[in-house]
Amino acid sequence: MTTFERKQKELGDVVNARLLIFLLTACSFLAGSLVLLAIAAAKAFWIWIPILFVASLVAAHYALVNCSKYYQLLLRNESDLRDEIGRIRAKIQAVHDKYPKRRKGERFKDAYELVGTSIPEFEQRLGVGMYAEVKEVFVMAFCKAGRVVRVTAAIGSAFQCSPADNPSKWNGHIARLGCDELRQYHNHPVHTGHTKPSPPDYRGTVVFKNYLGINRNLLRSFIVYWNTAAEWKILQYDENPTQTKVVFEFDVELAELSPAVNSEQRH
Repeated sequence: MTTFERKQKELGDVVNARLLIFLLTACSFLAGSLVLLAIAAAKAFWIWIPILFVASLVAAHYALVNCSKYYQLLLRNESDLRDEIGRIRAKIQAVHDKYPKRRKGERFKDAYELVGTSIPEFEQRLGVGMYAEVKEVFVMAFCKAGRVVRVTAAIGSAFQCSPADNPSKWNGHIARLGCDELRQYHNHPVHTGHTKPSPPDYRGTVVFKNYLGINRNLLRSFIVYWNTAAEWKILQYDENPTQTKVVFEFDVELAELSPAVNSEQRH
């Protein structure tokens, strides 16, 4: 759970507590008013109910704001959390804004300068670039000693994607470049902070490993997805569903950010 998600949860808890107190107080006012009304004006009882309901809400708010220290504390906490969440959102947006958007016709791997980066830097650029596409993107990274030495990328549709090159040639690239790892990434364009591999994802891993043969153990498969504030997460999986796990969560409050793409060189 990232700092943003933790603050969102805290805000939800505070709001729920405040609303519960407010509704209980309003109901108490309303119940007392209805009893008095029933005694004083039985014939006009139903006409006065909507008026008393609104009056009870107003009275409850006034009483709690002015008389309840706990309710006042909840209001302050709610305001502070909303300010904090707004600050974090702005900070996350600044991370995305430092990368220029891919121009029409420009290759994804070139737009985000993926070749030659370290794996953490590579994944940060994927987190921003894939988010901007609003489609599934398939990226294959050929890695050596923790750095990305070759990349292929293909932009698919909103619901599917596939490799940009022929998987039967991957073994040749591994041998030529001396790769010690082959990392397959694609994204699920969801912003709920939760996802899981689909049946085609599992089948794809099996197919890719069959192509790789003796190099099948070099393959690592990942899904990139986001929370509601556009912080990205990376889920690792293979053909065995029990091996699925979140291996990375970008937390803007804790992150050491990599250098941005050099936009001047792209113009």
